[in-house]
Amino acid sequence: MATIDQWTVLLYIAGNNDLEETLAEQFKVLQNIRIPPNINVAAQFGRKVQENNAAQRDSRRYISKNGWLALSDSLGCANMGKATSFIEFLLWGYSQFTANRLMLVMCGHSAGFAGIMMDCGREIIDLISIREFVQALSSFYTQTQKSIDIMVFDTCYMNLVEIWYELALAGHCVKYLIVPQENPPMQGLPWHALINLLISNEASKYSVKTSVKNIVQSINLKFPLDTALFAISLAPKIFIVLKALINNLAILILDNKLLKKLPGLSTKPSALISLQDLIKQADANLVKADTCCKSIENVLSEFVFYPVLNEFIQNRKMGPSIYLPNHFTQYMRFQPYYDALSFASNNSWIDILSCIAPLK
Repeated sequence: MATIDQWTVLLYIAGNNDLEETLAEQFKVLQNIRIPPNINVAAQFGRKVQENNAAQRDSRRYISKNGWLALSDSLGCANMGKATSFIEFLLWGYSQFTANRLMLVMCGHSAGFAGIMMDCGREIIDLISIREFVQALSSFYTQTQKSIDIMVFDTCYMNLVEIWYELALAGHCVKYLIVPQENPPMQGLPWHALINLLISNEASKYSVKTSVKNIVQSINLKFPLDTALFAISLAPKIFIVLKALINNLAILILDNKLLKKLPGLSTKPSALISLQDLIKQADANLVKADTCCKSIENVLSEFVFYPVLNEFIQNRKMGPSIYLPNHFTQYMRFQPYYDALSFASNNSWIDILSCIAPLK
């Protein structure tokens, strides 16, 4: 019987795409490490299998047993890009062990607010939409009354405040996030290192929040600055305030016609912009002083707890970001996905997106 201090680590690995080889290498490392009795691991790995010269999807489940990760079930052509597969995995993994604390690691391709866990097994690429993703987590909490203590995103474009807002407003589903910058390292995050760090933190009886900080700090030492991790807490009240402030910022930008005055908008490296970068530019171009930008910075510092916020200032790809496409055509392509977010409802940020210049 597990003690109240033990962890279960759930790994959802969507490898039916061009990441399969890299994810398989990571998984092989995980299979070759000794897992101590106080840590449980349950994984579902969807990957391509070459059979008769035809690519066939094959999803398999693994659980830790007697110190090693062992095959539990073969699911055949289960689609990792479907919300039903995700919730079934969560419930299955949780039911395998008795543990008070849960870490969920999401591994694979994603498209930011458009969806997560790309599965390329059919002619149409499947993704779990952010709404479906949040609903699955809410369903898991409703059925088990258990929160995900730490969620780790080993996937791209999860550094958006819009996504965090959806997760935070879902209630008690997730407590803390470990998030890479816009794009994590190509080789992925070291899953075995996450487990080893949990072991050492558990031995020291650290709180979940302290463990999150220690994990981020340790892994960041092994990665270059622009692919580093950061940690946030998901307190609903703070994110409600943040949305209201971003609504105010949008009105401020529109009323002062700042979109054409912000020099950094035309040189952004992607369709995202660092919120700190945005408010710094907006504040510098305001004729009259306004407290909105400073208030946003204060709120960000409340939920971004490691590294501290001022460490992100020197790198425009780092830290909390928001969607701000480089041209209107780009926005139109993804507008239905963005409009489906709760963050977009009654938010003047939508008006900002509608004012982006068309592609020349």
